Amino acid sequence: MKLSSLYKNKLSKHLLISLIIQGIYTVVTPLSMILLARFLGPDDFGDFAFAVSFVIIASIFSSLGLPTVVTRFGAIYFINNNWKKLKGLLSFSNKRTLICSTIITAVLFVLLVTDVIKVAAKEYIIIALPIILFLSLIHI
Repeated sequence: MKLSSLYKNKLSKHLLISLIIQGIYTVVTPLSMILLARFLGPDDFGDFAFAVSFVIIASIFSSLGLPTVVTRFGAIYFINNNWKKLKGLLSFSNKRTLICSTIITAVLFVLLVTDVIKVAAKEYIIIALPIILFLSLIHI
């Protein structure tokens, strides 16, 4: 078996798996939101939606724009078979993102607990703050 046909088979397998996962995500997300809206009621679901939006926006800021850098230089390093630089790029971006998201999470926690930021959904946001760490790393 040729290497190119093996690569194409492996690539098509991974693309199919990715398509299936995306399809499941597309179906499950709206259903879970409908169930949450029914379970929580209008006021609590509004607070929940606000908290989720707040956390997503904070995670975008904590990624420092590094996903674009990783996409650009990662592709260059991959094509040039420069694995050492690719590993260094991924390591650098993960460390910087983790440090920045930890700082942003801690600052937001302190600001929310001390009532410097006054929002109606404070409890939901405080519970959801650790998600910033994971969301910012997923972007990379």
